[in-house]
Parts: sequence; C-alpha cells; structure tokens
Amino acid sequence: MRQELRLIVTQNCNYNCYFCHHEGIQCKKRNLLDSEDYEYLYSTANKYLGITTVTITGGEPLILNTIEDIVRRLDAHGCDITVVTNGSLLSSNLSIGKYINKLNISLHSLNKKEYESIVGKNDIFNNVINNIKMIRDIYPDIEININYALINSADVYEKADAIINFAKENNINVKFIELFPKTSEDYLQLEELHKHLIENGHQLISQNNRKNKFQNCGSNMIYTTKCLCSRALDFPSPSEFCKNNNDLFIAQDGTIKLCRLLNEEISILEEIKDRDDEGLAKKLTLSFKRLGDNCPYDKKRY
Repeated sequence: MRQELRLIVTQNCNYNCYFCHHEGIQCKKRNLLDSEDYEYLYSTANKYLGITTVTITGGEPLILNTIEDIVRRLDAHGCDITVVTNGSLLSSNLSIGKYINKLNISLHSLNKKEYESIVGKNDIFNNVINNIKMIRDIYPDIEININYALINSADVYEKADAIINFAKENNINVKFIELFPKTSEDYLQLEELHKHLIENGHQLISQNNRKNKFQNCGSNMIYTTKCLCSRALDFPSPSEFCKNNNDLFIAQDGTIKLCRLLNEEISILEEIKDRDDEGLAKKLTLSFKRLGDNCPYDKKRY
C-alpha cells in the first residue's frame, strides 16, 4: 500500500456528525500553514521521499477560502490529489475540479430526515444531492466516491443497497466505512456486509491491507474499509501494521500526529517556515519510522 500525506487543513466543519473521529485530533489547533507552505511541504516530500499523493481533509476543507489555491499549487507539481468533503459547499467551490483527481463525499443516508439528524443541520440534504450530480456532470473524469458510514440497524442492508443504486445511477463509486471504535453501539462488522454483497451478485475482485474492492455489475465500484486502528487489530503486531501502512497526518499547525490514540506529535513547522529541505525530509522520514511506536493495541487486544 502506498503511503501518503494527509493534510488536515482545518478542524472547522459546518456539520456535527456524532460519530466523527476528528482524524484522531481532539485538541484545537492554530492555523499556521498557508498555501505556499503546503506547496513546499509536498514538493519536499515528493523530492526526498517519493511521495506522490495527498489527501486533503479536515474538518470541512471547503470552508477554507484558500482551498482552490492549495490544490492548484499541488497540482502544478504533479500531485495526485484527493479532497474529502461533506459536499454541502461544492456548488461554491466547483473550480477545484480542475486540479484534483478524486473527490470523497460523505453521504451517510439517503433519507433526508435521517441524514440531517446525523449531520446536525436542517434543510441541507437536497443541496448535497444536487451538488453531487452537478460535480459529476461538470467533471466526468474525476473519480468520485461516496463515503458511507456503516451504521447497524434493522434495515442496514436495505440502506446499503439504496446507496449502491444511487452510486450506479450517477456513475460514481461507494465506499462503506466501518465505525471506529468497535465499542460503538451502532457498530457492524464489515464482514457481515461482505456476505450480503456476495449474496446479491457483487464480486470481490481485489483486496489489500486497507481495502476490499467489489465489482458492482457495471463500471462503478464498491469499496469497504476499516479505520487503520481497527484493521491493525487483525494482525499479530498492530504496531508493525501501522508502521507499514499508515499515512502521515499533518495538522494545520505543522505537527504530525503519530497515533490517533496518543498525544505524541512531531513538529515540522520550523522546517517548513525556514524552507529547510534536508531538515524537513529528515523529520518526515523519522515520522514514518515512528508510526506504531508505543501502540496501545500491542499491549491490549480486544
């Protein structure tokens, strides 16, 4: 699995989804990095570490008035860019489609009342659906994935089939995400969904340490994935799995979060601001090496 940079460009969000894990960052961070800093960070990671992909996440990245400038600068360096969004602000940020490769849009229900209850905001569902259709029409070549949190309920598979059909009708993919942690009262194992998919004619065509890929009787795909921490528990050494598979989560204050369960961080702010190529490359390399250090799951399996 190719590791990448995940840029948490903001913690602010116009939604309040109750199962949001905030990319493992619970404390409030200061916005200390600008567009030029992100450009420099990527170009250095690309030059010294061979990093070619970046995922821009949050919070809601489209809240930033600099989001187009960020993706434009990254694209100028040949970066493969994914933006994760809830889709509500897409209509005022359509221009980002000129620069990105993939758009992951969180859509956790096709029922208006349920959706708006999940996100904690009224009168937004129809806007999101229209934005999804609009971005697909304007940019037919962008890979679009619906991120769908797998929430256990009596009609969970009926809802899963509905989101699959919606994706197929709009020529997009769907990615089912297992809730984290497993102790959530709404938790449902992905393996149960896999049985349903196969029973309904969807063929498993590939799998790796992070993702299962099913063919959806057509050109669009169905993916299933777990939070890396949950997946790590399937292996004898969760810390080694993390080290070999996790990405670098870089917050907007120039710190790298080494573990979503611990407060250990490495700051690269000074190296970025000083444009210290070698110093930044060394800290990025060190951060990859330190992933999984002191992993709580090596000591406590459940």
